Amino acid sequence: TWDFSDFKSMKKFPSPVSFFHIFVLMTIWVGGALFAVSTPILLLFGYYKPFVMLCLYYAFRYVKPRSRWPAVHNLMISQNKNHSYFRDNKVVWEEEPDLKPGTKALFCWHPHGVTCLASAVNGVWNEKFAKAEMTWLGAENIALIPGFSDYVAWQGIESVSKANTASLMKKGTVLGLVPGGFEEATVMKYGAHRVFIKKRAGFIKFALRYGYSIYPVYSFGEEKTYNTVSSYLKERLWLNTFKLPGVIFWAIGHLPFWNIDIITCIGKPLVLPAIENPSEEEVKCYHQQYIEALRHVFDKYKSEYASKDAQLELY
Repeated sequence: TWDFSDFKSMKKFPSPVSFFHIFVLMTIWVGGALFAVSTPILLLFGYYKPFVMLCLYYAFRYVKPRSRWPAVHNLMISQNKNHSYFRDNKVVWEEEPDLKPGTKALFCWHPHGVTCLASAVNGVWNEKFAKAEMTWLGAENIALIPGFSDYVAWQGIESVSKANTASLMKKGTVLGLVPGGFEEATVMKYGAHRVFIKKRAGFIKFALRYGYSIYPVYSFGEEKTYNTVSSYLKERLWLNTFKLPGVIFWAIGHLPFWNIDIITCIGKPLVLPAIENPSEEEVKCYHQQYIEALRHVFDKYKSEYASKDAQLELY
């Protein structure tokens, strides 16, 4: 069932500043992805210019790798604080920590949604996390999207590759992660609280290996940012095995609904022991503890930010 209630009941238009920002961001993401995907197809039909442009871009980024741009990041934090796109967005802590650079903390955000909007407005553009010099781990193929890959790199989003994750954890970097990845985006259904976690245990293994505490994070409102096609789920999840997105979405064109609240609830940390080579049984044990901690956060806050009858669906 497709739900247009947020579109029909809009009472507040975003400020021009926030609307322009989200419009540019989403356009760069969608446009860049389409350009990268369509270029090889165009090459088959004899259109060489797009292919040459893409090659030149990749060559430039090989010579001059992407890096943080604090000025841009600070501008986005200020814009998000003073000109919110959504009706409201905030972070609710079950037990707020004294978060500083060098704290071995891994924040695991759910749900992914279509475009990780909650982790952007309440995470990447949040002053507390920025002051802790948090690094965000994103899909490796983001680097293939011209323009968008530069934008996210400027704000501290790096590859979730095993090598990079290990390097950051060795330094004790505060990390943010969306464990559900493409699959969690694929299972998204408007109004449903769905997380893809049953087969996601790699982050547990890394946290054990480097002695990280894991914070379970659930954002209410992400499930209402877009309408999605919910049929052919098995086939769309199959696409994810090739690192391809399997979600078809829309709201106000390619922009998300804005007449909603994005409330991110962060639970108490799951404190893990440092085990250099954790066994499969140990990983499984702490993975189950994490799922229980995530469900605790959801159940504790659902009555206030969703409904008392809301159910967390695990995939």
